[in-house]
Amino acid sequence: MALAVALGCGCSTNTRPILQPVADTTFFVGNEGQIDLRAFDADGDDLTYSYSVPGIDISDRAQLRNFVDRAIFTWTPVAADVGSHAIDFVVSDGSDSDRESSVIVVKSSTGPGTAPRFIQPLGGGAQLDLNERDCITVDVLIDDPDSTQVEITQRQPIPGSELRTQGGLAAIFEWCPTDEQAKVATWALNLVADDKDNPPVTKLFSIIVVPKGRTPDGGIRPDMDTTPDTQPPTPDSGPVGLTAPVTIDFESDNGGFNAKGDWEWGTPAYQSGGTDCSTSATPPTAAHSGSKVWGTKLTTCYSALSNNADPCKNADITDDSVLAFKVTIPASLSKPKLVYYQWADFFLPFDWAEVRVDGNNVVEQQCSGNFTAPTGWEKRDVDLSAYSGKTVTIAFHFMSSGVVNYSGWYIDDISVVAGN
Repeated sequence: MALAVALGCGCSTNTRPILQPVADTTFFVGNEGQIDLRAFDADGDDLTYSYSVPGIDISDRAQLRNFVDRAIFTWTPVAADVGSHAIDFVVSDGSDSDRESSVIVVKSSTGPGTAPRFIQPLGGGAQLDLNERDCITVDVLIDDPDSTQVEITQRQPIPGSELRTQGGLAAIFEWCPTDEQAKVATWALNLVADDKDNPPVTKLFSIIVVPKGRTPDGGIRPDMDTTPDTQPPTPDSGPVGLTAPVTIDFESDNGGFNAKGDWEWGTPAYQSGGTDCSTSATPPTAAHSGSKVWGTKLTTCYSALSNNADPCKNADITDDSVLAFKVTIPASLSKPKLVYYQWADFFLPFDWAEVRVDGNNVVEQQCSGNFTAPTGWEKRDVDLSAYSGKTVTIAFHFMSSGVVNYSGWYIDDISVVAGN
């Protein structure tokens, strides 16, 4: 098929018109694309422009429009046009003509209105009560305005789970946790939908596991043994020798602290690019003072351990990342308190932190609310009045999920001093 418009004036002589080369280009579904057509005719003859697209009729969505010095070809592709098309453009003065060919690749549209979106699962999570069933099934359904095939995957897949595609826009997630996995209360199903034209879209869906013998609120079922669990001891916490009031800045040494898990001492030098690390991580550019700190890894993000329990309920401290020290708090020290500076770049409420005294006593928690990227070092005060006249172990506990990991928890300039 062909369409044509006329340009220019009539003249008495004839010389073949010359059509300027037409570059290959890319158009997008739902967006008008255009190509400028320019030709030269030495005689100033009336020029007729036309186009042809072998194998496809686009006359209802494409046109040629004439201007003083050119013609403009416009085309607003539809989903059926996706693919590569060779288009011939011709200019004629009625006696002679010139032809140029161009390849137009039509792609699915990009932008917020054309990206895939999750219709299912609804909400932010679901509960799997192992007293009632052994497995969980989650239906996944995608809506995409200009694609019939969307790749659906898991980011950081839950071990042992299966995600089966059902056609181009649906999938089914199934998971039967092992006895070991059931010890972790919260698991992250991190779904990704990718139509290959827009940036991948994610859906974070939490699975709360209620283990056998427990109630959803963490209690013991009436038909189970009610003998309380024994809280495991805190790890070795370094030498006794610190006596309050005391301040440790970690510049000359690591303070004699004992570390387990991800904790490292030194200069923070975060480098992005780890497979488990968020691209939105906000690490500190320097220590609070001097150059040295303690942090849950100094050059990359913290480990995706999936050892987080229900937020604010640390059922098992043995798998935490722990930084601990011992200090004697004289009875003469008025209103003793722990003071420290933190850089907290972890994904609340999935990753969280707490301060414990002598293993079992939680004196501070950061375990609820929504994640907010840090903008600077933050001063924290923790009341230690209950431990006046005692030698105690103070420990910083960190729990991490298998979800998005940021740069971590950094601590500097720790003091045990008198309060106001």
